[in-house]
Amino acid sequence: MSWVHIRRSRRQSPRTILASILMPAFRARKTIAKAVSSVIVQTLRSWELLVITDDENDYSSLIKKEGLYDSRIHFLRSRAVASGPSAALNMGRESARGLVVTRLDADDWYEPERLATLVPIALRHGVAADNVVAFDDRKRREIGPWLRTSRPVINVDAFNIMVAPIPCLLVFRHDILPKWDEDLTFAEDVIFNARAFEHVETVPVVTDCLWHYRIRNESLSHSANLHNVADAVYAQLLEEYDTNQLRLNNPRVQRILRYALIYKRSLNRAFCSAYSRDPTISFQEFVLGQREAR
Repeated sequence: MSWVHIRRSRRQSPRTILASILMPAFRARKTIAKAVSSVIVQTLRSWELLVITDDENDYSSLIKKEGLYDSRIHFLRSRAVASGPSAALNMGRESARGLVVTRLDADDWYEPERLATLVPIALRHGVAADNVVAFDDRKRREIGPWLRTSRPVINVDAFNIMVAPIPCLLVFRHDILPKWDEDLTFAEDVIFNARAFEHVETVPVVTDCLWHYRIRNESLSHSANLHNVADAVYAQLLEEYDTNQLRLNNPRVQRILRYALIYKRSLNRAFCSAYSRDPTISFQEFVLGQREAR
């Protein structure tokens, strides 16, 4: 596909870094090696990986012991232990030098061609994304993918990006990269992605699954108390929406975000009911299972 190839602009020096990958790391000793390995084997070679440590682990030494030393990997430390992924990502954002910026959590991994595929699209359109499958640690199986279509690339609107059952890792051109909301501990990706649509109408999504999202039972997003936490956060976000605390400037995006928050809150309540009957089910399995049942 023609957009896989990158043409160097006149202003782009040979040392230009095309992609910055931000990786917040918290209690990630068991998984970070696989995540880092998936960056090192990228077919696009012009990247930097910023590992932002948010706990007391020495991930630099750990990665070197795994034989994964690479001069393109840089280590930062968050301002306080357990400051949260949003604070860690914002620290990485301040240091990122790439023409595009994306995220990789320390328990997920990329396919080798992810950057080569998405960087040119993000440079052209401002934002890009890809399809994704979830891997359930406990059940040891994949769930998904998020999108089912035979088309290689589709344009996805704001609502469907915001309500995606598996979090969507957008690739941003650096000049329109938003900040993460550090006061949110849940659903921060919904608000972050909403800000992309202040700049674009739709996001081009490559429908190959180039990113793998891990469902870990010990994480907040998949804990037994998930539905209670989520309902309280959605209520808080809707209240902040009504008082314009979410700081969105585009009225169209504001309206879509409100519909998305209401929809996700309703879906969370339906998941709560399903979880009470089957505590082994994940949110992703529940939502994508509903789609298959239609």
